[in-house]
Amino acid sequence: MAKPRINLRLSPDIYDRLMDAASPSNVTLGDIVEAALTDYFEAGGTTKSVSMVSDQLDRIEELNVDAEHKIAVLAETIGLFARYWLTATPPLPELDQEAAHALGAKRFERFMGQVVEAVVNSR
Repeated sequence: MAKPRINLRLSPDIYDRLMDAASPSNVTLGDIVEAALTDYFEAGGTTKSVSMVSDQLDRIEELNVDAEHKIAVLAETIGLFARYWLTATPPLPELDQEAAHALGAKRFERFMGQVVEAVVNSR
């Protein structure tokens, strides 16, 4: 049975792309249009790009859920460590507290500098 003949109008951009795709090969314009329509119908009336974007968004959502879980575990771990540290470290005598506060402030500034450096270098 002969294939039915149809006439259709394309935007100039789509027409140019169709001509570019057919010109270097032995593929006819009809073959390209037929393959595109077959893909369209097999995808349930949607383009493959919509399906691919949907699949990619599903994968991104899974990664996001995984990252949220890991961040929650990390935050809980740090919280438990801080609680343990504060309960296990004996208090300093009042005579040593001022020097300890100064040393702690100095160490904290150094620590924050290292955090900033690590964040900047990780980008």
